[in-house]
Amino acid sequence: MKTGKLFTREANRRRICFLILLFAEVLILAFLAYRGMHSEKEYRGLNGEDVPSIERTIALKRGVYMIDVTYETTAPEAKVQFHMTSSRNEEVGDAVALPRQETQKTFEYILYEDAERVWLVADAGSGELTINSVVIRGTRQMEKMELFLLFFLFVVIDLLFLFRRKWLHPYTKGQKMVGMTLAGICILTSLPLFTDYIILGHDLTFHMMRIEGLAQGILDGQLPVRIQPVWMKDYGYPVSVMYGDLLLYIPAFLRIIGFPLQMVYKIYVFAVNVITVLVSYYCAKEVFQNEKFGLLGSLLYTLAGYRIVNLFYRCAVGEFSAMIFLPLIFLAFWKLFHDEKRDDRKIALLMIVGFTGVLQTHTLSAEMTVLYVLIFCLLNARKFWKNLKFLAVTALATIALNLAFLVPMIDYMMSVDMHVMYDTCFMQSHSIFFPQLFQTFAFGGESSGMSCEGIRGDMPFGAGWFLVLIIGLFVWEAVLYREEIKEKLGAECFRGQCRIFGVMVLAILMSCDFFPWIAIRNIPVVGVFLTPYQFAWRFLGMAVALAAALGCFAVRNLYVVCDRSIRIGLVFLLCATTIMSAQILIDRNLAEGKPQKITSGAFADSVYAVSGAEYVPMETQLELLYNTAAEGESGVLVEEYSRYKKYYYVRCSNTSEEERRLKVPILAYKGYVAVDDATGEHFEVTYNENRILQVILPAGYEGTVRVSFEEPVYWRIAELISLATLAAVVIWAVNGKFSRGRTSPEKNRNKQEKIA
Repeated sequence: MKTGKLFTREANRRRICFLILLFAEVLILAFLAYRGMHSEKEYRGLNGEDVPSIERTIALKRGVYMIDVTYETTAPEAKVQFHMTSSRNEEVGDAVALPRQETQKTFEYILYEDAERVWLVADAGSGELTINSVVIRGTRQMEKMELFLLFFLFVVIDLLFLFRRKWLHPYTKGQKMVGMTLAGICILTSLPLFTDYIILGHDLTFHMMRIEGLAQGILDGQLPVRIQPVWMKDYGYPVSVMYGDLLLYIPAFLRIIGFPLQMVYKIYVFAVNVITVLVSYYCAKEVFQNEKFGLLGSLLYTLAGYRIVNLFYRCAVGEFSAMIFLPLIFLAFWKLFHDEKRDDRKIALLMIVGFTGVLQTHTLSAEMTVLYVLIFCLLNARKFWKNLKFLAVTALATIALNLAFLVPMIDYMMSVDMHVMYDTCFMQSHSIFFPQLFQTFAFGGESSGMSCEGIRGDMPFGAGWFLVLIIGLFVWEAVLYREEIKEKLGAECFRGQCRIFGVMVLAILMSCDFFPWIAIRNIPVVGVFLTPYQFAWRFLGMAVALAAALGCFAVRNLYVVCDRSIRIGLVFLLCATTIMSAQILIDRNLAEGKPQKITSGAFADSVYAVSGAEYVPMETQLELLYNTAAEGESGVLVEEYSRYKKYYYVRCSNTSEEERRLKVPILAYKGYVAVDDATGEHFEVTYNENRILQVILPAGYEGTVRVSFEEPVYWRIAELISLATLAAVVIWAVNGKFSRGRTSPEKNRNKQEKIA
């Protein structure tokens, strides 16, 4: 009885301490929020001759500022950049593009400490540039960032307090070794992120604009975001319809809070690295039921050369995000075909999460994954037919879960004539030469040119000696020790390894220039559908994923074919080669990559940030999108044009006795509607020869036209089906977890007898 009272007293004391801690945190956050709202911010206007220059510097306090620059230029690549003198000598801010078709640019400027000397540097490049005025406005963005970080810190402290018994229990040496190794892999794969600038990569501008557009779309009231603003002078771009961006909502919300664009991008890349390390460790450990193989699989996969290239050279956000989920899909199918004591519920969840993750991050990776899964299923034909019903049900659940993305994307592909539907890029001309597979120490350049230009100047595609060692090791084992491996590990396991090897070699061959992509594309009717992957060298992603799995199998085979000393030497050589290859790529990126500071999407020309313009209508000429005025045909008077959140307002009148067209600066994608702001009367919507939206005004109309994007009803139905499927899958998964944790009364009785 006394013991029970002691436990109760101790529990009450912990509750009181936690409530006091929580109350103190709330007070601190409330005080800082109040002070941030009422703190004085500096507002400074600079016009004409007062433009800050090296001869006339200004002083600014620590914080985030909005800069309005008006200018005139004839230069095609003019830019402006702020400099400051700080405790680390002279520093620079964003290099902001000044398109010659415009006369005004607004951008953010961030100071992490007070600066006594701040000045503007303008670069006209090959033309003339005149800065007419500069207006600097203080914001409270820095206070919002600090408040969020403090809130996050308090949440961590609270969780540590609540679950301290679980987190602070003594760990074994093996657990400590696993944790330290995984942390080391995370840090090694993220080294280029630990700078105060970002290194430019091929697709960096495009993906940063995706984050910026997603954040602005949320602020405009879209959820989910479909047509992103910001792009092309706010003409709108359906990148969220055509490109899965589920994971990008995380950096987008951080951007809304006020974090600089560069910082949220780095946070996202670091988070992807951490998740990839943990997922690949879990999958390898599950396949081999051994933590050491989990570490080996994680190291081989996350440090693979092609993945490092995707991270820091190509900045291919979609591809390296999709690579999180490839190990989950491999684990699911390995268990399905090779695990006699398999858990169908777990396998189904792995498949649903894996395929959903790939689809929601990179459509081309999803297409490649489906292709290789089909090949893998054909190689396991007997087991495939045996599990066909299970696979069909899982596939239907996955499709239902992703209808919210699939329905709009398919709808636009069928109804909007976009560049992506007419991609004339042959896979053959964007492939690699066989010698490039072996590149480890030296690379030519950083462009991804066509194969007809040769290897010189091409970016580092090489899979390196990591891949060579794995192939050589497995072939050596398979040729010399085939029977021993079958006897000790089982014939079916060895056949599974051979299938992985065969599919991996196929992926390597499909990335090379001698693979007959032209012949495949020229197949009548189906040729175009068999070659949608844009670049043949994308198949290296599949190759390195399979190579990491094969490397783990090859190392396990060493336990059968050689003694301990040789096994340790070969494993050390494989790991050291993988780490060295990755480090060479990282070092070269740090040493030769172009550094830049990016605070907001203003660093780029929003019109040409569309890169290949895949989702721009075929009729649209990009250079005409700099005209952002609402205009009407003869007889239409436009009095005022404005935009508020997702709505475009045009106050106008049609003075003629016939219908007239009103041009609104929006690309006319499917889903836009126009109504009278006062009465709600609907107007017919069409578009001109440049695919810019036009509203048909009736004769004698006078009022305000409101234009907005409204999702079709069947898109909303698809979203509801996806939400319902998500709820059903979660409930099904949770019930399965709890049911596995339950024990019968007989088992409890037996357990108590054993304890007694």
